[in-house]
Amino acid sequence: MRLSSYFLACFLPAILCLYSCGESESPEPAIPENSGQISITGITLVDTNSDFEENWEAQIKLTVTNKETQDKYSLTISPREDPIPEKIILPFGSYDYDYTSGNQGEFSATASVKLSGEFTVNRTNQEIGISGTRLNSRIFVSSEESISAPIFNGTEPITFYSFSSQEHFIYSQTTGLQSFQVPFANDRSLTQYSLLTESSEQVVELDYNVATNLYEEHHIKLDPAKNPVSLVGTELAELPSSQNETSGLAWIQGRLFSINDGDNSNQIHELQPLTGELIRSITVANASNRDWEDLAVGDGYLFIGDFGNNLGTRKDLTIYRVPITDVLTSAQVSAERIDFHYPEQSDFSGTDENHPYDCEAMIFHHDMLHLFTKNRGTEDSHHYVLKNEIFVQSAVFLETIETESLISAAEIDATTGEIILLGMKPFGTNPYEQVIWIYELENEKLKSIHPKIKIGDLSLRGNTEGLALGNDKMLWVSSEFVSLQGFPEIAPKLTLFSLLGVTK
Repeated sequence: MRLSSYFLACFLPAILCLYSCGESESPEPAIPENSGQISITGITLVDTNSDFEENWEAQIKLTVTNKETQDKYSLTISPREDPIPEKIILPFGSYDYDYTSGNQGEFSATASVKLSGEFTVNRTNQEIGISGTRLNSRIFVSSEESISAPIFNGTEPITFYSFSSQEHFIYSQTTGLQSFQVPFANDRSLTQYSLLTESSEQVVELDYNVATNLYEEHHIKLDPAKNPVSLVGTELAELPSSQNETSGLAWIQGRLFSINDGDNSNQIHELQPLTGELIRSITVANASNRDWEDLAVGDGYLFIGDFGNNLGTRKDLTIYRVPITDVLTSAQVSAERIDFHYPEQSDFSGTDENHPYDCEAMIFHHDMLHLFTKNRGTEDSHHYVLKNEIFVQSAVFLETIETESLISAAEIDATTGEIILLGMKPFGTNPYEQVIWIYELENEKLKSIHPKIKIGDLSLRGNTEGLALGNDKMLWVSSEFVSLQGFPEIAPKLTLFSLLGVTK
C-alpha cells in the first residue's frame, strides 16, 4: 500500500506532464486592443468552374495594405491545405490585398492567379474569403473510369498532370485553337478542340456504359461497347447577322463557305473558319434564292441545293452548279441548273407539312448527287439520287432511312467515303436534341457504321443547318438565329467538333 501511494504521489504527475507537454500546441498570440486576428477561409476564382479543384501553388504571399495609413503587411498562406492554417493580426481598419503569380512558363501544373480585393477588420476574430482571377487557361478531364493521361498537342506533345487516374488537367498560357487527345478505351483516343483565351476553362467529362445518351454539356458519353454516343463541341463564335439564316456550309481548299436559306440574297459567303467573320460575298448572277438549303462539293463544282419545300408546293426544284475556281476567285459567278422533281409526288396543295419531299441535305459521290429529305410526320428521310448532268431529271428513290429526326444537312468524307447526316428531333422524348449519324455507302445505299451521336440542343446553339468536314476530320456546324416567344433569342453560331477517333 505504501509503495502504491508513493508511486502515485511521485511518478504519476511526472508521467501526466510528459503526455501533456508532448501534445501541447503553441499558444495563440495575444491580440492587442483595437486589433483583430484574420483567418483565410479559402480562395474563389471568378469565371471558372468551381465544381473542379484548382491546383494551387504551394505558397502564396499576399500583400495587405491599410487604406488609411498605407502601412503594408505580408501574409504567406498555404492554399493547398484545408483549412488554410496561417493567420494575421491587423489593427482595426479597411484593407486591400493583392498577389500576382510569377511567370510559370507556357504550360504548368499550377494555376497562375491575380488575387485582389478588400476587407474590413472590426472584430477580434474574423474569417475572410479572398478572390481573384486565373491568368492561365485550364483544360480539365474527368472520367468515371481510370484512363491514361490526355495529351496536349502543342509544338511538342505534353502529358496532362493528374490529381488521380480519373482527374487530369493542364494549365496553359497559349491562346487560340488548340487540340488535345483524350484516351477512352484501349488504344483509342478522341481529339478535342479548345479555343483558349486568358483564364478560359474547358471541362470534359467521360461517362461510361450510359443507359441513355441524353445530351449534357461538357459530357462525352460512351455506350457499353465504348463507342462515343455524345460529343463535346467547341463553340467558336457567334456569326454575324448576315448569317442569321445560315443553312449550308462547304469546305473548299482550306476555306469555309456558307449560304442562307429562302428569301435571302443569291450569294455565297466566305467565312473566317475560327471566328465566323464574313470575309467576302459572291453573287450568283443568274440564280434566285427561293429556298437554298445545302452545299456540296465535287468534280470541280460547288452545288447549291435550291430544294427547300416546307409545304410541298414547289414545282421548280433545282440545284445550281458553279465552278469552284470561280467561287474562289470572283465576286460574281454564273451557274448552270439541274432541274428535277420527285416522280412519286402527286399532291402539291400545301395543306399538310407531313410529306417526304422537303429536302435540306445533299452530298456529291461518284458523279451522283445524293439528296436526303425530311418528313415531319414520320421523322424519317427518303434517299434520292440525281445525275450530275444538265437536264430536267426525275429523282430516283433509293431507300427510307429511319432517323427519328429531321435531317438538315449532309457531308461526305472524300477520303473514306463516310457520310455524315445532321438532324434534330422535333418532338417526343428529349425534343430539340441535335444529332449526327455516320454511314458508309453500300451499293449506293446507306449502311450505318456508328450509333447516332448527340451533339447539343436548341437552347445551346439554335437550329443546326450547316455541316462541313475539313482537314483532319474537323467538323464545322453552323446554326441559324432563333427567336421564340417566351424564350431568349439565340444568335447564329459556329461550332467545331472532331471526328478523329470516332470514324475511320
